[in-house]
Order: sequence, then structure tokens, then C-alpha cells
Amino acid sequence: MHELIEEIGTIVNDLNNYISVYKNSIIIVEGKKDKTALVSLGLEPSIILEIRSLSYDKLFYRLLDKKVIDFLDEDEEGEELRSALKQRNVVLISFFRRRLFSLMHVNTTESLLTSYKHLMR
Repeated sequence: MHELIEEIGTIVNDLNNYISVYKNSIIIVEGKKDKTALVSLGLEPSIILEIRSLSYDKLFYRLLDKKVIDFLDEDEEGEELRSALKQRNVVLISFFRRRLFSLMHVNTTESLLTSYKHLMR
């Protein structure tokens, strides 16, 4: 259990380091609970963009020339959003999401917080 918590911490640190190196990075999430979950894990709220409230035109404009880190859910809605972004040639960095979701056995970003709290007990 302790190793898992350390590995989660390492991934979050790696993500924070990536963001500090690539100043044009932005993390995309679907909504407020997703953002809360990532902030609770130790990510800076100012670089997390909730995309559910944005029109596609505003979204694509906000992502222009950004390193886009994908924390969209692994469900139908998340896949549709990913597909729409890829059709507009937005390159998504999904490594961090895939690794955390796999380690914590979740498929939604908001579930990361619940899973992490269970680990910390």
C-alpha cells in the first residue's frame, strides 16, 4: 500500500515538473469535481481547465499552441471529447491520466480523489 501511495506521489511530481518545464501546458478536465480531485492530489488549480462549460470554438482557441494534458474520463463522453479534439489536430498527452487511472483502478477523474482517500486510511 505504501509503495502505491509513493508511486502516485511520483506521478504527480512528474506531472508538476513537466508543467514547470513546459510553461504552455494545460490540463483539461470535464468539470468542477474533476478539477477538485486533481488539486487534492497536489496539482496547481490555475493550469486546470474545465472544458464542459466552453463551446468548442472557445475551447479550441484556449488550447491553441498548448501542451494539452488529457484528464478526460474514460467513458463515452470523454471519448467523444477526445475525438473532437483530435479532429481539430489537438495533440493530447494522456500518459499521466492512463498511469494514475490504472494504478488507482478508476476510469473517471473525480474517482481519483475517492480512491486516494481510501488508500490514505
